[in-house]
Amino acid sequence: MQSVSNAPTIRAVRSRSSFDCLQHKWIRKVVDEAEADCHICIVGTKLDLVEVRSLPALLGCKSSRLTVAHMLYQMGLATRAVPREEVIALTAKHCADLFETSAKQACILAA
Repeated sequence: MQSVSNAPTIRAVRSRSSFDCLQHKWIRKVVDEAEADCHICIVGTKLDLVEVRSLPALLGCKSSRLTVAHMLYQMGLATRAVPREEVIALTAKHCADLFETSAKQACILAA
């Protein structure tokens, strides 16, 4: 792994164990074994499985699905296994980029 300059690390947004494994195994492996300047990207998958708790602010919204998904994410109106703040803290700790995606909905959100 020593010649790797970018390391995407994958987790399911609705799985706490996936996040814990990412944090305690995969990121540690990158930090311990890759070059010092290796850039980490944290990718959350299965964004389509995140359930909406409430939509009062979005009633009447005619935005695209991607825009609505991004609004929900930004407003914290989606349920997920790990609080958004915890994921962002891990991202900041490792100077990583954070993306969340849904293959089913064909969307990618940079957070």
